[in-house]
Amino acid sequence: MTQPASEPGLPCPNCNELIRFTIEALLTRTDFFCSACGLKLSLNRPESQESLQVLEKINEAAENVEKVKRQWE
Repeated sequence: MTQPASEPGLPCPNCNELIRFTIEALLTRTDFFCSACGLKLSLNRPESQESLQVLEKINEAAENVEKVKRQWE
């Protein structure tokens, strides 16, 4: 069983530094940069459309969970 990453992102294919991003960034941005080596990664939005739609549903569900949590605080 794999453990979830402590921070959202992925290792840079060039230098292995973590390229940090959020779900919101994936849904709104196309380009991501490595803070260590400057490598630019571009998201192919047309080819990723199905995955982005699933990610949007996950994001909406997470937002709903946060709303419910705030109501119970």
